[in-house]
Amino acid sequence: MKTYFIWPEGSISTALKKIHYAIDSNKIESILFNMFPSGYPVLCSSGRSSIYLILNYLKINKYHKIGLFPYASQCVTDSVSKITTPYFGKESLNSDLRIIYHQWGYVQENMTKHTTIDDCVDSLCVPGTSLFPSNSNFEIWSLPKIIGSTSGSIIWCRNKRDSLKLKSLRDSSSFSFQWFLRLLSKKIPFIYDHWNVREYNSPKTSKIQNGEIFFLLKKWDELIQDRKTKLNLLWEFSLKGLQKPKNRLPCIVPIKYDELILNKIKNKFPSGSRMMEKINSDGSRRLLKIIPFPIHQEVDLDWIKGFVKSLRNN
Repeated sequence: MKTYFIWPEGSISTALKKIHYAIDSNKIESILFNMFPSGYPVLCSSGRSSIYLILNYLKINKYHKIGLFPYASQCVTDSVSKITTPYFGKESLNSDLRIIYHQWGYVQENMTKHTTIDDCVDSLCVPGTSLFPSNSNFEIWSLPKIIGSTSGSIIWCRNKRDSLKLKSLRDSSSFSFQWFLRLLSKKIPFIYDHWNVREYNSPKTSKIQNGEIFFLLKKWDELIQDRKTKLNLLWEFSLKGLQKPKNRLPCIVPIKYDELILNKIKNKFPSGSRMMEKINSDGSRRLLKIIPFPIHQEVDLDWIKGFVKSLRNN
């Protein structure tokens, strides 16, 4: 039985078959700027390399406090830890810089008083969407989590000057074979450790690596329509009090934890239950146990329709 994770898995064969689309990074950036003119894009190799690049550009050092979100992924924690100590919980709210994760595509904070980086790694945005939801100077996308590529991330910059300096920093790094190692690690697990400890400092992508990204970007409108259809189908079962997204489309629909529902889908979605941060109108925060129901492009639409029908019949 085909199983699905919270994000698309991507395809090694697709990546290799699209090498002939080889293209410069600046052309990818030009395509994205035309789609989202409220920011200036910088193409990097991964989300973790994007974080590391921004922190270096901002001259963050071990004396700075970086605030992270609950359940921050290992790659985010590792990227920050290379430079300074990350802070969590209440301490994170009083840090020098905060990385705000808009969890699974749901905007968590609209305006902040701190210097922030919007971690929108899994937000699929409708072209023309306004960027920087927390009024930050930087927003990060992970292309594997959005378009299902095997690599790539975007740093969106509010200011053109920042984008040019980040590109200069990125291009000063020598191209490595990290992408090939990443592909091999999907088949040969021990290679993953070698790739994982070095990739954060290799932000530059190659032309052949960009070929897959270019090919998948052409499917953006198709992804939008598919995501909207699945979101609309499942939204009646979503967590109560959650505002339905319009222009920033999530990769999952959070359903209130129910063991009966979890048992129905666990063979299809083995990721199980997760915790979602809920920020109340008074600023207080709490964690809610939910079932993250994936709605990305790899999830079969007919299966979702069948699942929704079974829930309605109950």
